[in-house]
Amino acid sequence: MTALNFSEESLQAAIRALPDSSLSSVRQAAASQFLADGLPSTKHEDWKYTNLAPAASVGNSWLQVVQRAKTPAGVPAAAAEYLQQLQSEVDACWFIVADGIVLARDCDSNFTAEDYVSIEKLSDTNQAGAILASDPITRLNAALLRDGLRVRFTRGCSDKPFAFLFVDAEESMPHMSQNRIVIEAGEQAQARILMAHWAAPGHERFRNTVVELALHEASGVDVVQISDPATDQVLINTIVATQARDSRFHFSSFDFGGALLRNDVKVSIDGSGANTQLAGLYLAGAGQHIDNHTRVDHRQGPAHSNETYRGILGRGSRCVFNGKAIVHPGADGTDANQSNHNLLLSEEAEIDTKPELEIYADDVKCSHGATVGQLDNAALFYLRSRGLSRSEAVGVLTRSFALGILSDLPLTDVADYLASRIEERLDEIIAQNQTPIT
Repeated sequence: MTALNFSEESLQAAIRALPDSSLSSVRQAAASQFLADGLPSTKHEDWKYTNLAPAASVGNSWLQVVQRAKTPAGVPAAAAEYLQQLQSEVDACWFIVADGIVLARDCDSNFTAEDYVSIEKLSDTNQAGAILASDPITRLNAALLRDGLRVRFTRGCSDKPFAFLFVDAEESMPHMSQNRIVIEAGEQAQARILMAHWAAPGHERFRNTVVELALHEASGVDVVQISDPATDQVLINTIVATQARDSRFHFSSFDFGGALLRNDVKVSIDGSGANTQLAGLYLAGAGQHIDNHTRVDHRQGPAHSNETYRGILGRGSRCVFNGKAIVHPGADGTDANQSNHNLLLSEEAEIDTKPELEIYADDVKCSHGATVGQLDNAALFYLRSRGLSRSEAVGVLTRSFALGILSDLPLTDVADYLASRIEERLDEIIAQNQTPIT
Protein backbone atom coordinates (compact mmCIF):
# COMPACT_ATOMS: atom_id res chain seq x y z
CA MET A 1 0.00 0.00 0.00
CA THR A 2 1.43 3.38 -1.03
CA ALA A 3 1.14 6.49 1.15
CA LEU A 4 -1.78 7.73 -1.00
CA ASN A 5 -3.66 4.46 -1.24
CA PHE A 6 -5.86 2.40 1.03
CA SER A 7 -5.49 -1.14 2.29
CA GLU A 8 -7.21 -3.50 -0.16
CA GLU A 9 -8.50 -5.60 2.72
CA SER A 10 -9.97 -2.58 4.52
CA LEU A 11 -11.48 -1.14 1.36
CA GLN A 12 -13.11 -4.42 0.38
CA ALA A 13 -14.48 -4.83 3.92
CA ALA A 14 -16.04 -1.37 3.67
CA ILE A 15 -17.62 -2.26 0.33
CA ARG A 16 -19.06 -5.49 1.74
CA ALA A 17 -20.65 -3.49 4.57
CA LEU A 18 -22.65 -1.43 2.04
CA PRO A 19 -26.19 -2.51 1.15
CA ASP A 20 -26.51 -4.90 -1.77
CA SER A 21 -28.04 -3.13 -4.78
CA SER A 22 -27.60 -2.47 -8.49
CA LEU A 23 -24.51 -0.48 -7.50
CA SER A 24 -22.67 -3.58 -6.21
CA SER A 25 -20.98 -4.47 -9.49
CA VAL A 26 -20.08 -0.82 -10.08
CA ARG A 27 -18.36 -0.66 -6.70
CA GLN A 28 -16.18 -3.70 -7.35
CA ALA A 29 -15.07 -2.53 -10.80
CA ALA A 30 -14.27 0.96 -9.52
CA ALA A 31 -12.41 -0.41 -6.47
CA SER A 32 -10.15 -2.59 -8.63
CA GLN A 33 -9.21 0.39 -10.79
CA PHE A 34 -8.74 2.66 -7.78
CA LEU A 35 -6.49 0.23 -5.91
CA ALA A 36 -4.26 -0.09 -8.96
CA ASP A 37 -3.46 3.63 -8.97
CA GLY A 38 -4.42 5.09 -5.58
CA LEU A 39 -5.04 8.77 -5.08
CA PRO A 40 -3.13 11.14 -7.40
CA SER A 41 0.13 12.52 -6.03
CA THR A 42 1.99 15.76 -6.68
CA LYS A 43 3.83 13.91 -9.47
CA HIS A 44 0.62 14.15 -11.49
CA GLU A 45 0.51 17.42 -13.42
CA ASP A 46 -3.09 18.22 -12.47
CA TRP A 47 -2.22 17.72 -8.78
CA LYS A 48 1.22 19.32 -8.85
CA TYR A 49 0.40 21.88 -6.15
CA THR A 50 -2.09 19.88 -4.07
CA ASN A 51 -1.04 17.08 -1.74
CA LEU A 52 -3.82 14.63 -0.90
CA ALA A 53 -2.00 13.09 2.08
CA PRO A 54 -4.60 14.58 4.51
CA ALA A 55 -7.40 12.90 2.55
CA ALA A 56 -5.57 9.56 2.60
CA SER A 57 -4.98 9.87 6.35
CA VAL A 58 -8.67 10.49 7.11
CA GLY A 59 -9.71 7.72 4.74
CA ASN A 60 -7.46 5.14 6.36
CA SER A 61 -8.63 6.14 9.85
CA TRP A 62 -12.27 5.79 8.78
CA LEU A 63 -11.71 2.41 7.14
CA GLN A 64 -10.53 1.00 10.46
CA VAL A 65 -13.91 1.69 12.10
CA VAL A 66 -16.33 1.80 9.17
CA GLN A 67 -18.14 -1.39 10.15
CA ARG A 68 -19.12 0.23 13.46
CA ALA A 69 -20.38 3.44 11.85
CA LYS A 70 -24.13 3.83 11.50
CA THR A 71 -26.19 6.22 9.44
CA PRO A 72 -28.48 8.26 11.72
CA ALA A 73 -32.22 8.19 11.22
CA GLY A 74 -32.39 11.97 10.92
CA VAL A 75 -30.31 15.07 10.33
CA PRO A 76 -27.52 15.52 12.93
CA ALA A 77 -28.21 18.36 15.36
CA ALA A 78 -25.40 20.67 14.24
CA ALA A 79 -26.37 20.25 10.57
CA ALA A 80 -30.02 20.94 11.38
CA GLU A 81 -29.03 24.21 13.07
CA TYR A 82 -27.04 25.29 9.99
CA LEU A 83 -29.96 24.34 7.75
CA GLN A 84 -32.29 26.60 9.73
CA GLN A 85 -29.92 29.49 9.11
CA LEU A 86 -29.87 28.81 5.38
CA GLN A 87 -33.63 28.37 5.15
CA SER A 88 -34.19 31.71 6.86
CA GLU A 89 -32.30 33.42 4.06
CA VAL A 90 -32.74 31.20 0.99
CA ASP A 91 -36.22 30.15 -0.11
CA ALA A 92 -35.73 26.82 -1.85
CA CYS A 93 -36.88 23.24 -2.00
CA TRP A 94 -34.28 21.65 0.30
CA PHE A 95 -32.83 18.14 0.26
CA ILE A 96 -30.39 17.18 3.03
CA VAL A 97 -27.93 14.56 1.79
CA ALA A 98 -25.39 12.46 3.69
CA ASP A 99 -23.39 9.56 2.23
CA GLY A 100 -25.53 9.74 -0.91
CA ILE A 101 -28.77 9.29 1.06
CA VAL A 102 -31.51 11.90 1.45
CA LEU A 103 -31.96 12.26 5.21
CA ALA A 104 -34.73 14.83 4.95
CA ARG A 105 -36.67 16.96 2.50
CA ASP A 106 -38.08 20.37 3.33
CA CYS A 107 -40.22 21.99 0.68
CA ASP A 108 -43.24 24.29 0.79
CA SER A 109 -46.41 22.18 0.69
CA ASN A 110 -47.80 24.53 -1.96
CA PHE A 111 -44.84 23.83 -4.24
CA THR A 112 -45.34 20.81 -6.50
CA ALA A 113 -41.84 19.72 -7.45
CA GLU A 114 -43.19 16.86 -9.54
CA ASP A 115 -44.35 19.41 -12.12
CA TYR A 116 -40.75 20.14 -13.01
CA VAL A 117 -38.49 17.37 -11.78
CA SER A 118 -38.29 13.70 -10.90
CA ILE A 119 -35.92 12.57 -8.15
CA GLU A 120 -35.10 8.96 -7.36
CA LYS A 121 -32.36 6.91 -5.74
CA LEU A 122 -29.59 5.96 -8.13
CA SER A 123 -29.84 2.32 -7.04
CA ASP A 124 -33.48 2.26 -8.17
CA THR A 125 -32.74 3.34 -11.73
CA ASN A 126 -31.58 1.34 -14.71
CA GLN A 127 -28.63 3.70 -15.12
CA ALA A 128 -26.74 2.75 -11.96
CA GLY A 129 -24.13 0.90 -14.00
CA ALA A 130 -23.36 3.92 -16.17
CA ILE A 131 -22.09 6.32 -13.51
CA LEU A 132 -18.80 8.06 -14.18
CA ALA A 133 -15.62 6.40 -12.86
CA SER A 134 -12.89 7.72 -15.14
CA ASP A 135 -10.21 8.97 -12.71
CA PRO A 136 -9.02 8.13 -9.17
CA ILE A 137 -11.39 10.56 -7.45
CA THR A 138 -14.55 9.44 -9.25
CA ARG A 139 -13.47 5.78 -8.89
CA LEU A 140 -13.09 6.15 -5.13
CA ASN A 141 -16.52 7.76 -5.07
CA ALA A 142 -18.08 4.91 -7.07
CA ALA A 143 -16.31 2.21 -5.03
CA LEU A 144 -17.71 3.40 -1.69
CA LEU A 145 -21.00 4.85 -2.86
CA ARG A 146 -23.81 3.85 -0.54
CA ASP A 147 -26.32 5.36 -2.96
CA GLY A 148 -26.90 8.48 -5.01
CA LEU A 149 -29.59 10.59 -6.62
CA ARG A 150 -30.85 10.84 -10.18
CA VAL A 151 -32.52 14.19 -10.83
CA ARG A 152 -34.31 14.84 -14.12
CA PHE A 153 -35.76 18.22 -15.02
CA THR A 154 -38.45 17.70 -17.61
CA ARG A 155 -39.91 21.05 -18.56
CA GLY A 156 -40.45 24.67 -17.63
CA CYS A 157 -38.73 26.47 -14.80
CA SER A 158 -39.63 26.29 -11.12
CA ASP A 159 -40.39 29.41 -9.08
CA LYS A 160 -37.72 28.48 -6.54
CA PRO A 161 -34.39 26.66 -6.77
CA PHE A 162 -33.73 23.07 -5.77
CA ALA A 163 -31.17 23.04 -2.99
CA PHE A 164 -28.97 20.15 -1.83
CA LEU A 165 -27.25 20.50 1.53
CA PHE A 166 -24.43 17.97 1.93
CA VAL A 167 -23.64 17.06 5.53
CA ASP A 168 -21.94 14.18 7.35
CA ALA A 169 -23.95 11.26 8.68
CA GLU A 170 -21.40 10.74 11.46
CA GLU A 171 -20.28 13.73 13.58
CA SER A 172 -18.48 11.99 16.47
CA MET A 173 -15.52 10.33 14.73
CA PRO A 174 -13.20 10.59 11.70
CA HIS A 175 -15.37 10.12 8.65
CA MET A 176 -15.03 9.65 4.88
CA SER A 177 -18.17 10.05 2.79
CA GLN A 178 -19.15 9.81 -0.87
CA ASN A 179 -22.00 11.66 -2.60
CA ARG A 180 -23.18 11.35 -6.19
CA ILE A 181 -25.90 13.26 -8.04
CA VAL A 182 -26.71 12.62 -11.71
CA ILE A 183 -28.66 15.54 -13.19
CA GLU A 184 -30.39 15.60 -16.57
CA ALA A 185 -32.01 18.66 -18.11
CA GLY A 186 -34.41 17.59 -20.85
CA GLU A 187 -34.90 19.47 -24.10
CA GLN A 188 -35.76 23.13 -23.35
CA ALA A 189 -35.93 22.45 -19.60
CA GLN A 190 -34.65 25.12 -17.22
CA ALA A 191 -33.15 24.24 -13.84
CA ARG A 192 -31.90 26.31 -10.91
CA ILE A 193 -29.77 24.42 -8.40
CA LEU A 194 -28.00 25.32 -5.16
CA MET A 195 -25.44 22.95 -3.67
CA ALA A 196 -24.14 23.73 -0.19
CA HIS A 197 -21.34 21.78 1.51
CA TRP A 198 -21.05 22.14 5.28
CA ALA A 199 -19.34 20.28 8.11
CA ALA A 200 -19.00 21.02 11.81
CA PRO A 201 -15.51 21.32 13.35
CA GLY A 202 -14.02 18.88 15.82
CA HIS A 203 -13.28 15.70 13.89
CA GLU A 204 -11.31 14.95 10.75
CA ARG A 205 -13.51 14.43 7.71
CA PHE A 206 -12.96 13.79 4.02
CA ARG A 207 -15.99 14.29 1.78
CA ASN A 208 -15.89 13.38 -1.92
CA THR A 209 -18.81 14.63 -4.01
CA VAL A 210 -19.37 14.00 -7.72
CA VAL A 211 -22.08 15.76 -9.74
CA GLU A 212 -22.78 14.72 -13.34
CA LEU A 213 -24.89 16.97 -15.56
CA ALA A 214 -26.30 16.27 -19.03
CA LEU A 215 -27.82 19.30 -20.75
CA HIS A 216 -30.01 18.45 -23.73
CA GLU A 217 -30.85 20.72 -26.65
CA ALA A 218 -31.85 24.28 -25.73
CA SER A 219 -31.85 23.51 -22.00
CA GLY A 220 -30.45 25.77 -19.32
CA VAL A 221 -28.94 24.94 -15.93
CA ASP A 222 -27.84 27.49 -13.33
CA VAL A 223 -25.78 26.13 -10.43
CA VAL A 224 -24.41 27.90 -7.35
CA GLN A 225 -22.06 25.88 -5.16
CA ILE A 226 -21.17 27.01 -1.63
CA SER A 227 -18.31 25.18 0.10
CA ASP A 228 -18.24 26.14 3.76
CA PRO A 229 -17.00 23.24 5.89
CA ALA A 230 -14.96 23.82 9.04
CA THR A 231 -11.39 24.83 8.33
CA ASP A 232 -10.05 21.45 9.48
CA GLN A 233 -11.92 19.42 6.84
CA VAL A 234 -11.00 17.92 3.44
CA LEU A 235 -13.50 18.46 0.63
CA ILE A 236 -13.24 17.45 -3.03
CA ASN A 237 -15.98 18.46 -5.49
CA THR A 238 -16.10 17.16 -9.05
CA ILE A 239 -18.53 18.70 -11.55
CA VAL A 240 -18.78 17.07 -14.99
CA ALA A 241 -21.16 18.57 -17.57
CA THR A 242 -21.98 17.79 -21.19
CA GLN A 243 -23.79 20.34 -23.34
CA ALA A 244 -25.90 19.75 -26.44
CA ARG A 245 -26.78 22.31 -29.11
CA ASP A 246 -27.99 25.72 -27.89
CA SER A 247 -27.76 24.72 -24.23
CA ARG A 248 -26.66 27.08 -21.45
CA PHE A 249 -24.65 26.17 -18.34
CA HIS A 250 -23.87 28.78 -15.68
CA PHE A 251 -21.82 27.61 -12.69
CA SER A 252 -20.61 29.78 -9.79
CA SER A 253 -18.65 28.50 -6.80
CA PHE A 254 -17.91 30.18 -3.49
CA ASP A 255 -15.16 28.70 -1.31
CA PHE A 256 -15.01 29.73 2.35
CA GLY A 257 -13.87 26.78 4.45
CA GLY A 258 -11.85 23.60 4.45
CA ALA A 259 -8.25 22.83 5.34
CA LEU A 260 -7.96 21.32 1.87
CA LEU A 261 -10.59 22.15 -0.73
CA ARG A 262 -10.45 21.10 -4.38
CA ASN A 263 -12.99 21.88 -7.12
CA ASP A 264 -12.70 20.11 -10.47
CA VAL A 265 -15.09 21.48 -13.10
CA LYS A 266 -15.11 19.76 -16.49
CA VAL A 267 -17.38 20.83 -19.34
CA SER A 268 -17.70 19.24 -22.78
CA ILE A 269 -19.40 21.45 -25.39
CA ASP A 270 -20.80 18.93 -27.86
CA GLY A 271 -23.20 21.12 -29.82
CA SER A 272 -23.07 24.44 -31.66
CA GLY A 273 -24.62 27.48 -30.05
CA ALA A 274 -23.85 26.28 -26.53
CA ASN A 275 -22.89 28.80 -23.85
CA THR A 276 -20.78 28.10 -20.75
CA GLN A 277 -20.20 30.54 -17.90
CA LEU A 278 -17.91 29.55 -15.03
CA ALA A 279 -17.20 31.85 -12.09
CA GLY A 280 -15.70 31.48 -8.67
CA LEU A 281 -14.62 33.27 -5.51
CA TYR A 282 -12.23 31.75 -3.00
CA LEU A 283 -11.41 33.34 0.37
CA ALA A 284 -8.54 31.62 2.15
CA GLY A 285 -7.28 32.17 5.66
CA ALA A 286 -4.44 30.74 7.73
CA GLY A 287 -3.77 27.04 7.09
CA GLN A 288 -6.16 26.75 4.15
CA HIS A 289 -5.36 25.26 0.76
CA ILE A 290 -7.98 25.93 -1.95
CA ASP A 291 -7.54 24.55 -5.48
CA ASN A 292 -9.80 25.30 -8.46
CA HIS A 293 -9.24 23.35 -11.66
CA THR A 294 -11.44 23.90 -14.71
CA ARG A 295 -11.46 22.37 -18.18
CA VAL A 296 -13.74 23.33 -21.06
CA ASP A 297 -13.57 21.19 -24.21
CA HIS A 298 -14.96 22.98 -27.27
CA ARG A 299 -15.79 20.06 -29.57
CA GLN A 300 -18.33 21.92 -31.76
CA GLY A 301 -18.57 25.51 -32.88
CA PRO A 302 -19.59 28.18 -32.89
CA ALA A 303 -19.95 28.23 -29.10
CA HIS A 304 -18.95 30.49 -26.24
CA SER A 305 -17.28 29.95 -22.87
CA ASN A 306 -16.22 32.46 -20.25
CA GLU A 307 -14.41 31.90 -16.94
CA THR A 308 -13.95 34.49 -14.21
CA TYR A 309 -12.34 33.51 -10.90
CA ARG A 310 -11.21 35.76 -8.05
CA GLY A 311 -9.32 34.99 -4.88
CA ILE A 312 -8.42 36.79 -1.66
CA LEU A 313 -5.62 35.16 0.31
CA GLY A 314 -4.69 35.89 3.90
CA ARG A 315 -1.50 35.09 5.78
CA GLY A 316 -0.54 31.41 5.81
CA SER A 317 -2.85 30.37 2.97
CA ARG A 318 -2.20 28.86 -0.44
CA CYS A 319 -4.49 28.73 -3.46
CA VAL A 320 -4.32 27.23 -6.93
CA PHE A 321 -6.13 28.11 -10.13
CA ASN A 322 -5.68 26.11 -13.32
CA GLY A 323 -8.15 26.88 -16.10
CA LYS A 324 -7.85 25.12 -19.43
CA ALA A 325 -9.88 25.69 -22.60
CA ILE A 326 -9.30 23.27 -25.47
CA VAL A 327 -10.61 24.09 -28.95
CA HIS A 328 -10.75 20.79 -30.83
CA PRO A 329 -10.39 20.41 -34.61
CA GLY A 330 -13.56 21.50 -36.36
CA ALA A 331 -14.79 23.75 -33.54
CA ASP A 332 -14.57 26.85 -35.73
CA GLY A 333 -16.25 29.97 -34.41
CA THR A 334 -15.29 29.25 -30.81
CA ASP A 335 -15.12 32.20 -28.42
CA ALA A 336 -13.31 31.25 -25.19
CA ASN A 337 -12.17 33.63 -22.46
CA GLN A 338 -10.53 33.13 -19.06
CA SER A 339 -9.51 35.50 -16.30
CA ASN A 340 -8.13 34.91 -12.82
CA HIS A 341 -7.49 37.80 -10.42
CA ASN A 342 -5.93 37.39 -6.97
CA LEU A 343 -5.49 39.75 -4.04
CA LEU A 344 -2.78 38.82 -1.53
CA LEU A 345 -3.22 40.39 1.90
CA SER A 346 0.15 39.16 3.15
CA GLU A 347 3.61 38.31 1.89
CA GLU A 348 3.00 34.94 3.55
CA ALA A 349 0.21 34.04 1.13
CA GLU A 350 0.84 32.02 -2.02
CA ILE A 351 -1.06 31.62 -5.29
CA ASP A 352 -0.24 29.33 -8.21
CA THR A 353 -2.24 30.43 -11.25
CA LYS A 354 -2.10 28.90 -14.71
CA PRO A 355 -4.75 29.79 -17.31
CA GLU A 356 -4.24 27.70 -20.47
CA LEU A 357 -5.46 27.61 -24.07
CA GLU A 358 -5.03 24.79 -26.58
CA ILE A 359 -6.31 25.67 -30.03
CA TYR A 360 -6.58 23.20 -32.93
CA ALA A 361 -9.09 25.08 -35.11
CA ASP A 362 -9.22 28.21 -37.24
CA ASP A 363 -11.51 31.23 -36.99
CA VAL A 364 -11.55 31.38 -33.20
CA LYS A 365 -11.48 34.15 -30.63
CA CYS A 366 -9.69 33.16 -27.43
CA SER A 367 -8.08 35.03 -24.56
CA HIS A 368 -6.75 34.39 -21.09
CA GLY A 369 -5.10 36.37 -18.33
CA ALA A 370 -4.16 36.37 -14.66
CA THR A 371 -3.20 39.01 -12.13
CA VAL A 372 -1.65 38.73 -8.68
CA GLY A 373 -1.27 41.78 -6.50
CA GLN A 374 -1.63 43.41 -3.13
CA LEU A 375 -3.89 46.23 -1.98
CA ASP A 376 -3.28 49.52 -3.75
CA ASN A 377 -1.36 51.81 -1.39
CA ALA A 378 -2.81 54.92 -3.02
CA ALA A 379 -6.35 53.68 -2.43
CA LEU A 380 -5.49 52.80 1.18
CA PHE A 381 -4.00 56.26 1.73
CA TYR A 382 -7.09 57.92 0.24
CA LEU A 383 -9.48 56.01 2.49
CA ARG A 384 -7.37 56.62 5.59
CA SER A 385 -7.21 60.33 4.77
CA ARG A 386 -11.01 60.27 4.96
CA GLY A 387 -10.90 59.04 8.55
CA LEU A 388 -10.93 55.25 8.16
CA SER A 389 -8.54 53.10 10.16
CA ARG A 390 -6.20 50.80 8.25
CA SER A 391 -8.33 47.72 9.02
CA GLU A 392 -11.49 49.55 7.92
CA ALA A 393 -9.81 50.65 4.69
CA VAL A 394 -8.60 47.12 4.01
CA GLY A 395 -12.15 45.89 4.60
CA VAL A 396 -13.65 48.36 2.13
CA LEU A 397 -11.21 47.43 -0.65
CA THR A 398 -11.40 43.67 -0.15
CA ARG A 399 -15.20 43.71 -0.05
CA SER A 400 -15.35 45.68 -3.28
CA PHE A 401 -13.03 43.18 -4.95
CA ALA A 402 -14.93 40.14 -3.67
CA LEU A 403 -18.50 41.33 -4.13
CA GLY A 404 -17.85 42.07 -7.80
CA ILE A 405 -18.25 38.36 -8.53
CA LEU A 406 -21.91 38.58 -7.44
CA SER A 407 -22.85 40.88 -10.32
CA ASP A 408 -23.47 37.90 -12.64
CA LEU A 409 -24.79 35.47 -10.03
CA PRO A 410 -27.15 33.01 -11.76
CA LEU A 411 -29.34 32.53 -8.65
CA THR A 412 -30.39 35.88 -7.25
CA ASP A 413 -32.23 33.96 -4.50
CA VAL A 414 -28.94 33.39 -2.69
CA ALA A 415 -27.28 36.78 -3.33
CA ASP A 416 -28.07 38.33 0.07
CA TYR A 417 -26.83 35.29 1.97
CA LEU A 418 -23.59 35.19 -0.04
CA ALA A 419 -22.95 38.90 0.42
CA SER A 420 -23.33 38.48 4.18
CA ARG A 421 -21.14 35.36 4.33
CA ILE A 422 -18.43 37.00 2.22
CA GLU A 423 -18.26 39.92 4.63
CA GLU A 424 -18.08 37.59 7.65
CA ARG A 425 -15.28 35.52 6.14
CA LEU A 426 -13.30 38.59 5.10
CA ASP A 427 -13.55 39.96 8.64
CA GLU A 428 -12.10 36.67 9.94
CA ILE A 429 -9.22 36.70 7.43
CA ILE A 430 -8.36 40.35 8.04
CA ALA A 431 -8.37 39.74 11.81
CA GLN A 432 -5.99 36.78 11.34
CA ASN A 433 -3.63 39.03 9.41
CA GLN A 434 -3.53 41.48 12.29
CA THR A 435 -2.82 38.84 14.94
CA PRO A 436 0.89 38.77 15.90
CA ILE A 437 2.76 35.61 14.96
CA THR A 438 3.65 33.60 18.06
